[in-house]
Amino acid sequence: MSRFTLKERGGLGDNISQAIAAQGVSLLSSVMMSVVVPKALGVEDYAYWQLFSLYVGYVGLLLLGAHDGIFLRLGGIAVDRIEWPRIKAQFTVVATFQVVALLGSGLVVTIFSGLTMRTAVLVLVIADGLIVNPAAFLFYVLRAANLPRIYSQASMISGGIWALLLVILTVMHPDSFLLYAFGYLICQLLSTSFCYLHFREVFGCEMGSLKNALRDCRDDCLAGLKVTLAYYAGTLVVGSCRMLVDYNWGIEAFGLFSFSVSLVNFLLAFMAQVSMVIFPVIRRMGSESQGRTYLLLRNSLVTVLPLIYLLYFPGCVILEWWLPQYADSLRYLAIMLPVVFFDCKMQLLVNTYLKSMRRENALMWVNVASLAGAVVLMVIVASLTSSITLTAVTMVAAIIARSLFAEAYLGRYIAVGSSRILVSEVVLALSFVIAAYVFSSPALVVVAVTIFYLLNLSSVRSFTSKVAEYVGKRAQLN
Repeated sequence: MSRFTLKERGGLGDNISQAIAAQGVSLLSSVMMSVVVPKALGVEDYAYWQLFSLYVGYVGLLLLGAHDGIFLRLGGIAVDRIEWPRIKAQFTVVATFQVVALLGSGLVVTIFSGLTMRTAVLVLVIADGLIVNPAAFLFYVLRAANLPRIYSQASMISGGIWALLLVILTVMHPDSFLLYAFGYLICQLLSTSFCYLHFREVFGCEMGSLKNALRDCRDDCLAGLKVTLAYYAGTLVVGSCRMLVDYNWGIEAFGLFSFSVSLVNFLLAFMAQVSMVIFPVIRRMGSESQGRTYLLLRNSLVTVLPLIYLLYFPGCVILEWWLPQYADSLRYLAIMLPVVFFDCKMQLLVNTYLKSMRRENALMWVNVASLAGAVVLMVIVASLTSSITLTAVTMVAAIIARSLFAEAYLGRYIAVGSSRILVSEVVLALSFVIAAYVFSSPALVVVAVTIFYLLNLSSVRSFTSKVAEYVGKRAQLN
């Protein structure tokens, strides 16, 4: 059991490597969820599975920002400087609130909603909250103390078992999505248990003052709720569009639309985990080092992210062969791919740096304002046009506008001029949607990406030279 310890091991490279490995496993399970589950389930049951996946993504709201607050407060701290009795007392308060609030919500839902499939979905979502929310608080403590490896290892365990369960369930070919939901909850339980094993010594230590713990929860919620609202406001731009599709066009249209959304969500989840690994390191840097690192990260995204557009047509060929019943929904993917591009930039660059500068107020208002504007515009477009496509285009435009405004705001504090890059990224996104959705032309997509690279050749060369330099140093060490 000695391997379950709270000790900082390795540097940024090792932590990122473990995060990438963990996300590789998660990527496998996410791909299987995206392409195997719809093959095994009917369109309606797959839609309910997507409804479950949608609502599960928002159970963290009930933490009221306590996890983000402690992440901000402890970010960059050495693990041996953490006051564990104080953490234990705060965890006790957080966990108690989660149990009371979630069980109360479950009781209300069961009494007033009746025995419907949607009620079953909500009850399962509440069960997920009971499993993951208390452990999420502890995971954020670990990340703040530069111990993301524990979360990465937990993700690999749950992701690997989940991928295995998906294979077993697909062979069994269940008639209902419920078995998939139960399997998902089992994997979440294993992941949180792995976290608790590392905290067994902390749980055994003397508990701090509950009065002080309540004060810590209040302070962390006041600070962290801004980050939490910023994060969920960001994800709710896409989530509210899915809810609007469900409300206006029914569960089957929701399932078809959500199929395309699910294909991009795992890429966004991967980038979110990388940003979590980078945050404590950025927090420890001086302003000059932060500026250099920002340039490196931005150049890496300028180089890598356009490749997503090139993968669209080959991916569609494979998916149309595997899932012909979802062929029409792949057209939504042509509209959705710019979301991956701009959301990845938002998570890795803007969110990371604004949090490290403790400008969570600005982060919150940027995301809340974009959500409010997006919801109003999407409701108007959906009502006037009755078009899922135009509603989705409105959503993508709101996400692009949010990213541009947020990066321009960050530019006030980090002097790394990027207006030419921002304009070229918007033109590339527009060109891709026109080439892929309107003309279905792979050649036009290749031309657009090539022109983008030529316009930003200095950024591409800078990143590739850094990669070559790093590979060369690693080779010399070995």
